[in-house]
Amino acid sequence: MNQMASFSVRFVRLSRVALILLFAFALLPAVLAQDESPPPIIGGQVAGPGEWPWQVALIGAGGDPYAAQYCGGSLIDVEWVVTAAHCVVGDDANDVQVLAGIHDLGDPEAGYQRLDVAQIYVHPQYEQAAQYDKDVALIRLEDAADLGPTPGGEMVATIPLVSAGVGSLAGEQASISGWGSDGSGYPEDLMEAVVPIVTNADCNDSNSYDGDITAAMLCAGYTAGGVDTCAGDSGGPLAIDGPNWKLAGITSWGNGCALPNYYGVYTRVSQVVGWIEETMGTVTPPTELDVYVTATAAGTTSDGQAFDKRDILRWDAGTGDWSLYLDGSALGLPTKADIVAFDIPNPANGSAVMAFAKTVTITGVGAVAAHDLLLRETNGFALGFDGSDVGLTTGGEKLDAVEILPGNLSPIGSNCDKYILFSTKTGGTVPAHNGGNLQFKGEDVLGFCGTQLGATTQGSWHLLIDGSVEGMPKNATVSLSASADGQTIYLTTKGNFNVDSASGGHSMIYSYSLATDQFSGPIWSGPAEGLPKTVDGLDVIAP
Repeated sequence: MNQMASFSVRFVRLSRVALILLFAFALLPAVLAQDESPPPIIGGQVAGPGEWPWQVALIGAGGDPYAAQYCGGSLIDVEWVVTAAHCVVGDDANDVQVLAGIHDLGDPEAGYQRLDVAQIYVHPQYEQAAQYDKDVALIRLEDAADLGPTPGGEMVATIPLVSAGVGSLAGEQASISGWGSDGSGYPEDLMEAVVPIVTNADCNDSNSYDGDITAAMLCAGYTAGGVDTCAGDSGGPLAIDGPNWKLAGITSWGNGCALPNYYGVYTRVSQVVGWIEETMGTVTPPTELDVYVTATAAGTTSDGQAFDKRDILRWDAGTGDWSLYLDGSALGLPTKADIVAFDIPNPANGSAVMAFAKTVTITGVGAVAAHDLLLRETNGFALGFDGSDVGLTTGGEKLDAVEILPGNLSPIGSNCDKYILFSTKTGGTVPAHNGGNLQFKGEDVLGFCGTQLGATTQGSWHLLIDGSVEGMPKNATVSLSASADGQTIYLTTKGNFNVDSASGGHSMIYSYSLATDQFSGPIWSGPAEGLPKTVDGLDVIAP
């Protein structure tokens, strides 16, 4: 499937006249013999009402269900849809909507659901150049789909995934469905067909795809052709029943549609189920997170909470309200104590670990430099980390982000009391855990295995995230936090941020999965939630 073929699938549905003309040209045998295009249902029949309750339609946001539909998908959780990567790669979340509980796109049934998209996740190894290998993407919905019967007689349900060890499935009868081309046009009703799964060896025969089929692909259809998915079906399900329905394939590509010797090609779910489950498990919806921030200047939130640079604000995920978690003035922090980074070990007791923009003098503690951490507990202040003890000495090594995790999460050392993530204002050099020096930049995330913390600090350093390798702008990281298991990093950035599927501006929270090495988001926006000043420090905590 070439990129022009993919492009035509995305846009022919927008104009019915253009569609008919393009389809007429597509029927020319000379063209069909050469064109590799994303598969519709040919040789099928109209599906029964509610027969495929996990089938969803992808449409251009705000569009007419019939005119704007361009791909399919499968509901695998109330908040998640799986589809083909080529259906959504390069799209923003607000470009796409998902329709569930619908059968007739031309005259939608009562109670069908039009669902907004919160985030799109494309498989990191998806390769258009490699015949659409690992052609899979996940869509996280803004709001959960309502499962069960609809007023219009349809049904909404999820479908489980086959396991990684399910085998080749060759010889199994599989059901395919979608609103794609039926060979004479694009139907309004959901269509269905049954096709046998064939071996990858048969699909790679010199008379067929001649070696283009990878282990992450599955082929289904008849040697004689005649039944197949086609343009507009991409992303939809290939399901097997035994005795419970499971998703085994995702409609991906093919050489023409329903041609002899050219089977329909599907993403093999058993080869990508690990990534699907991993991605769904490591992404925590923002509604489940309380957000704590400091700001670069004094101000007042949209609901009337005043603050200055010494305060830590809390945004309540349940109510959307702002409050003061830490009142710096009331605790006696000096006026110039600008909190640029912090971590909250236990929100129940008001504790906090803080870093400041420049050296401040704290009563009972003394001077706290910009590479140190001040610990605040119920009984007062103490020095929690002395950066000069472990190599943070130059001006560029001022801390601007910190997250404290349990020591057993450290990938280096076996006797860590705490595993601390840091980012600095620009960059510098620290002793590496395996000898020599570790040079780092302001966009990097460092990991520190702290074997002794406090006024005397000991431990070792490693580089957790090389920001430039991951595509981050220079000195981009402003603040960071992490999930409880340390596998998801949350961060804010200096300005516009467009890396992987993440796209936004400052004072927004992006997530980075250590499992997939992918950025996504934003999952939260300070300006959208009524914060009038730029976010400086950050902590994200499950309530």
